[in-house]
Amino acid sequence: MKYTDVYKLLNKKAEETEEVEMPEEAKATESEEIEATDDTETDDSDNTVIDMLRKILADEIVSYYAYFAGAKNIRGENFMDVKQEFEQHAEDERGHFEAIFGRLYQLGYNCQDMLKDVKSNCGYYWDVDTIEPKKAAEIAHEAEKKAVEAYQKLLVYISEQSPDKKDFVTQKLAKGHLETEQDHLQDMERLVEEF
Repeated sequence: MKYTDVYKLLNKKAEETEEVEMPEEAKATESEEIEATDDTETDDSDNTVIDMLRKILADEIVSYYAYFAGAKNIRGENFMDVKQEFEQHAEDERGHFEAIFGRLYQLGYNCQDMLKDVKSNCGYYWDVDTIEPKKAAEIAHEAEKKAVEAYQKLLVYISEQSPDKKDFVTQKLAKGHLETEQDHLQDMERLVEEF
């Protein structure tokens, strides 16, 4: 799937949602092609959204890797429960990464520079060697809290923009991802409590 297709899909879904009304100029048409260029003119609010999205993009790729590697290397009593959660969360995080990558591309950001000089908000700190289930769930719980905070900050920033500057597509994307991250946080809380 091309990133322009992701953009069209996101715009279509945002248009279909009753909660978020998009101004006509923000809607994409079927014939519209989005090109990424280095000389795209943006205002400060666009740059802030792009900077926030780049950090979240780093979070999502780090989270995908951590859940994927964690699922492969987790051992110990009751490890299958944590392994299954981690496998599902890895897929969710990969999907988030792809959608945010597509959104950044659509906003005109150079794909080669998306993660240049960006540090993840969440930072998982475990070796990919064997890890105990309780420790893995505790680490993931802390990282999910940071992911929820990052999406909340992005949504607050977007909501504070004037209607003519508001990025409705990113807002819709972030709302959906926030719900998933909140579910992940609850999953990790449950697992921590079970141990």
